Amino acid sequence: MPNTNTLLQLRKEITSLENKLLENNLLIQISELNNDHLGGRVTRIAWKGYNISHKTEFASVEQYRELLMNEQYSFILFDGSIFQIVYLVKNHEIIGHSLGYYPCPIPLMPAEFSVYQETGLTLEDTLAEKLEAVAVGLFDIFRQPGKQNLDDLKIRLRSPLRFDFDKDSNRLDHPGSHLHFYHQECRVPVFAPLSIGHFVNFIFKHFYPELWGELEFLRTWPCTIYPSTIMSEHRSHLHIDCIEHRVV
Repeated sequence: MPNTNTLLQLRKEITSLENKLLENNLLIQISELNNDHLGGRVTRIAWKGYNISHKTEFASVEQYRELLMNEQYSFILFDGSIFQIVYLVKNHEIIGHSLGYYPCPIPLMPAEFSVYQETGLTLEDTLAEKLEAVAVGLFDIFRQPGKQNLDDLKIRLRSPLRFDFDKDSNRLDHPGSHLHFYHQECRVPVFAPLSIGHFVNFIFKHFYPELWGELEFLRTWPCTIYPSTIMSEHRSHLHIDCIEHRVV
């Protein structure tokens, strides 16, 4: 089987991360890991049933709903946030990745989900029901201003973050490693492909500071520094970098 060593390492790390999150009651849904052999000695490690279409608008509620209903995720955090971890490997080398964080557009508390579970509803049903209620509420607000307080809907405007890497698409207008947020055409250059540790550290440090401070495994998850891919032209503009222990 091609790419065995790198794939096994990635699979082991993803599984280890999921187990640690489960041990700390931070996950409410998890997908089975799967290796897809794409030909040309390229293998993709992702969740079983991987089928990302990018048909819906990036950073929209509809995109979140589509990912949720089609089970296009590695796991779902306790607050309904979707995590995607996808790597492409060829001859032991990472040639692509997509590391996505999609915050839930509505508040979801674990205790609340437990109540829904007692009625036989799945996570997808639970969130779909809440999203539909928000949609109806927004419609009523615009049709009948003043009838309902917008704050009562508890909808949140939070952009997803997706760190993408494509070794064969490193151009001035398309950095090989980049960060998407707010808009699909927003690509902030990143110094190199990212390890799982970089992704985990970044998300939890900035968006879950209490968990970051409480759980040592989040703060100490190892980061692998891969060879830099950023172009010199991109360095003259704002970009994301990490210089500690860089492999050149």
